[in-house]
Amino acid sequence: MIENWIQWAQTSPFTPPLILGIYLAGAFSFFPTVLLFILSIHVFGALTGSLYAFAGISCSGALSFLIGRYFGLDFIQKIPLPGFNGEKVESFKSALQSTMQDKGIWWVAALRNAPVAPFVVVNVGLGATQMRIIDFLLGNALGVTPTILAIVYFEEKVLAAVENNDLSIAIPALLILGLLYLLSVAARRLLAK
Repeated sequence: MIENWIQWAQTSPFTPPLILGIYLAGAFSFFPTVLLFILSIHVFGALTGSLYAFAGISCSGALSFLIGRYFGLDFIQKIPLPGFNGEKVESFKSALQSTMQDKGIWWVAALRNAPVAPFVVVNVGLGATQMRIIDFLLGNALGVTPTILAIVYFEEKVLAAVENNDLSIAIPALLILGLLYLLSVAARRLLAK
């Protein structure tokens, strides 16, 4: 049954809007974005899957940014997040108001690699600042591109390792995952300043 759905998705003219809808629903239901990336790349292949992942995260990011622009920072308090309420929300709002307004593309890229809150919360928060949407979109693109490329590479290496029954093939992919982790640590330190 899953194979039939995958075959339909790979050939249907309804796939692009369906994928965008899945990314939008995923963002607002707090479904892990990385899992959507992995599924897109696995189902549609490296190039098409990467394009779907990039388009999906860009559209869901733009929509949540515009929601923040329209409704403001108080909207974040209405988002039901376990463990992200009260003082944490106030601290997050305060940090956004005092630092994000004058930051631009590189700051958004750093946020994408140092998850301080779910993407949708960060996007809404950034939209509530005076940040230009073009800076947000460019920073978002710069921030998610390394993750998407790493997932493509990782998936190819892991599949090759399984097919060839040789786990050593996956070692470079594991090293890249380690580098992404270090990038995330560096981004968190940058954001803490």
